[in-house]
Amino acid sequence: MEPAGKSEAIAGGVLFRCERNICIAPRSRDRTLRVCSELRREVGTIVSFSAGGGLLPDAQLARCNG
Repeated sequence: MEPAGKSEAIAGGVLFRCERNICIAPRSRDRTLRVCSELRREVGTIVSFSAGGGLLPDAQLARCNG
């Protein structure tokens, strides 16, 4: 897995802190898929995304990366 290219990224108005291939941020009020898509534009392909204690389903993850 490629490491994230940045140590920080902003998606959905939220600051994500990235280390190697993991980016973490506090909760966002924005829609999960929108935040995932914005993060992908900042750091590249997303292989897993969770929000509110649940993983983004495969179909939505594919849309995030599409």
